[in-house]
Amino acid sequence: MLQQPIMDKMAAMKLSGMLEGLREQMENSQYKKLSFEERIGLLLDREWNLRQTRKLRRRVRVARFREPAVMEDLNISKNRGLDRSQVLYLAEGAWIQEKLNTIITGPTGAGKTYLACALGNAACRNGFTVRYFQLTRLFEKLKMSHADGSYPKVLDQLAKTQRRFAPTSGHITPESVARLIGIRSW
Repeated sequence: MLQQPIMDKMAAMKLSGMLEGLREQMENSQYKKLSFEERIGLLLDREWNLRQTRKLRRRVRVARFREPAVMEDLNISKNRGLDRSQVLYLAEGAWIQEKLNTIITGPTGAGKTYLACALGNAACRNGFTVRYFQLTRLFEKLKMSHADGSYPKVLDQLAKTQRRFAPTSGHITPESVARLIGIRSW
């Protein structure tokens, strides 16, 4: 089979990673030393990696994080009042699979937003869908949706997200926490 029809079919099937890899293999004579299985394996790896990268970018974009925070940059020292084992547990995502909730509280400037964004980014990396909210804005959105009749639609949108991150400063009433935790359908 000729090379161009193969490349056209890859493009039509949206196998852009494999297509890039095939072009690279055709241009570099070093690949000719590899077996067929090794070359096809490299093409599949390239396609797989490209698709995983796209999925991660999409999850991060949909999450709408306020800051581009990642766990690797998080300062988990004792003087910040963070429990290292607790933060690492949250970063692993087991609590998400257990369908537990986490509310991050603290004074203004304590790093709640950064921590929430870093944990959300870690959850995205672990394959979870995430949505970042400021708690006050989330409650306002829920209140407005009650008033305009779109409350069921808003709840459906929130239920499609596996985890919501909502850092807050200020007073949280038991009623507001109950309302936040009640936003789920699992």
